Amino acid sequence: MEPATASASAWLTVLGLSGEAVVGAEQRPLVQIPMEPSHSVKQIKGWIGSKDPELFALMYDGRKLRDKETCSSLGWKDEVTLYLVVQCCDFADQIAPRRRIVSKEEYTRRTTPRKWLNFIVYAPRPYLFLGNYVNRGIQGSDVLVTLMAYKCQFPEKLYMLRGRHDCRQIARMSEFYEEVCRLYSRKLWRSFIDVLNHLPLCARVNGRVFCVSGGISPELRHLEQINELHRPLEVPEEGLLTDLLWSDPTDCQGWGPSDRGLSYTFGQDVFEEFCETNHIELMVRGMQLSQHGYEYFFQQRLVNVFTCANYMGEWDNRAAVMLLDEDLQHKFWVLP
Repeated sequence: MEPATASASAWLTVLGLSGEAVVGAEQRPLVQIPMEPSHSVKQIKGWIGSKDPELFALMYDGRKLRDKETCSSLGWKDEVTLYLVVQCCDFADQIAPRRRIVSKEEYTRRTTPRKWLNFIVYAPRPYLFLGNYVNRGIQGSDVLVTLMAYKCQFPEKLYMLRGRHDCRQIARMSEFYEEVCRLYSRKLWRSFIDVLNHLPLCARVNGRVFCVSGGISPELRHLEQINELHRPLEVPEEGLLTDLLWSDPTDCQGWGPSDRGLSYTFGQDVFEEFCETNHIELMVRGMQLSQHGYEYFFQQRLVNVFTCANYMGEWDNRAAVMLLDEDLQHKFWVLP
């Protein structure tokens, strides 16, 4: 379906999350649609190439637009820029609540993961996930299978780090174990654990942005030490691996005991020493609930990004996605 030809001088510009325009599965410098008062949000999503408009949302002025809203009801008269985002961005076992993988035949017929992660195809830059794919809901296998499938299909567009819950001990006590055994088998659960044990622990972006699930460690002087941790790895009760997954920032100085019962808390002084030694300008982590989707620490040199809205159905928090440009300048998209 194509938009009607219009003589109007006002245009709708539709951009992707990272600022590039999205049309179908291609990236183009700019997408412009002639604006008519009767155009609805649902029509606009159809025109820009979405085969299943329900899976996507258009954002304007920090708000998700409803499908029935029109240019007229929104009061648009001049040039307007919208952003196309995926409605499913909270990956803490909350993928597609109305869908589940129940059999090979139904999986093939419905191609659920292919629908829910179309945004990987659209992405002009890679996505980095900071961990915790299981143990926070009843659809951990859907999340893990979907991400792994797209990692295989688009290896340079999706990267997965390991989180503190992505280990045998915690996954065994969670709904994830029961879910996999009920739908599949214990053998597949063991295969999932083997995959989690192989996941990388951290990432560096252009050598200056350090990304990790948890935090730093009193044992960590140089980042090269992490390469000496030979995977697969089970998570021990203490040590460098445990600290990378479990440590948290604090207002106190130095190292302190953690209320979680594992690892440590670290203050600004030891954090700045770590950054200076390893030439790190920004550290990004993702393991603490943030009411507004993200939270800064240590004069904005450390940021916690939380991408699961309404966590566990109890917290009424927002979700955020962090965007890095070529100059490593960052901004956030905060989603309801």
